[in-house]
Amino acid sequence: MLTAEKNERLTRVGPGTPMGELLRRYWWPIATHDMATRVPVKRRLLGEDLVLYRDGSGTVGLLAEQCPHRRAALWLGCTEDVGLRCGYHGWRFDADGRCLEQPGEPADSTFKDRIRATSYPVQELGGLVFAYLGPQPAPELPRYDLFVWDDAWRDIGHAYPRPQADGRCRAFPRDRSHRHSAAGAAAHGGRHAVRLPQPAYRGRTHPRKRSAIAERQGL
Repeated sequence: MLTAEKNERLTRVGPGTPMGELLRRYWWPIATHDMATRVPVKRRLLGEDLVLYRDGSGTVGLLAEQCPHRRAALWLGCTEDVGLRCGYHGWRFDADGRCLEQPGEPADSTFKDRIRATSYPVQELGGLVFAYLGPQPAPELPRYDLFVWDDAWRDIGHAYPRPQADGRCRAFPRDRSHRHSAAGAAAHGGRHAVRLPQPAYRGRTHPRKRSAIAERQGL
């Protein structure tokens, strides 16, 4: 049985924790592609509260939830043609965290050039939005076959495991299909998990399998 100290070391994933620093070296699925819209949404990953959005140019951005100005929640803001505008004082940030506009400041002010929101890289692949919260340079997001097959349908599901009183998430004991989701939910703070897409050919045989069948039949 693990000691209380080892349990804390293995289960805490927030910033500055040993497991948190390790897990931040990987890309994580944070949302499905249809969640990244012009309406900002709250996400939680590795103990950090974040906001995900897609601006008018189609760029997907992931910022820390709190605006660096007055700590207002950016998910209450609105998207623009470029970037996300805070709903409190109207500061606008792009996907890299740069402050693009500060209403109320003089036209020649350079104050906005000294302000940055915390931002993280995101990539869309296989119907999911992946985020990287670790140090730069970020590793390449793996192009696993399930993500890049052209001749396949992908079923993407959501699982919401019930967190415990201490805020942690336990794996489902009997359902193997949810164990992966439960692990993802732990990374999301126990609030949300995205199951990796599985190919569903719906009556069609994948070309690789058709080729193998034809070879066995001497066709």
